[in-house]
Amino acid sequence: WSTNSQVHCNFYHSEKINALLLGDAAHATSPAIGQGMNTALADAAALIAILDEDKDNWDTVLPKFSAQRVKEGNALTDLSFYTFSLSPVMQLKLMFGQVLRRKLHVLLPSVFASDPMDEVGRGGKLSEAYHRMSQLGIIQKVRLVNDSMIRDHFERKVGMVRDNNKRSFIKTVILYGLPVACAAVLGMKMRTL
Repeated sequence: WSTNSQVHCNFYHSEKINALLLGDAAHATSPAIGQGMNTALADAAALIAILDEDKDNWDTVLPKFSAQRVKEGNALTDLSFYTFSLSPVMQLKLMFGQVLRRKLHVLLPSVFASDPMDEVGRGGKLSEAYHRMSQLGIIQKVRLVNDSMIRDHFERKVGMVRDNNKRSFIKTVILYGLPVACAAVLGMKMRTL
């Protein structure tokens, strides 16, 4: 999917024109995690609650709405793009980790927390899932791989970088042979110690 169709906003309101964004206008994203409509409905529920709380005073409602919902909308767009890797190998590792977390949680729930994305399906906050996925290092690792792959594809597609399939023998030796030789020498030195 394209990140061009994702929407990230720092605020969802304009006090100057008394306008408010919610749903896809505020946080359009990929359907990968299936939370777009849920988040739009949560925006509407939050707006109703704030309107009731502030007795329909739009001067206080607008900034409160943004303060509550911006982190949820941005968590949605990032979770949809950075909890699934474009690298098949990394995606398999992520899936294995998720299955392992789920099994460990079932066996020892007081020791192992549930998988963060499972909590979203049970009505948990997207921002909390994002926080926990970040603590596990998943968001950062997937972001690095996905952004790199997208950038690499873009650079090659528009011709900024060309594939030079003619790798010289010297480059091949330096890229592959040198690290192997260093590891072998290091291994022999470790045996003599």
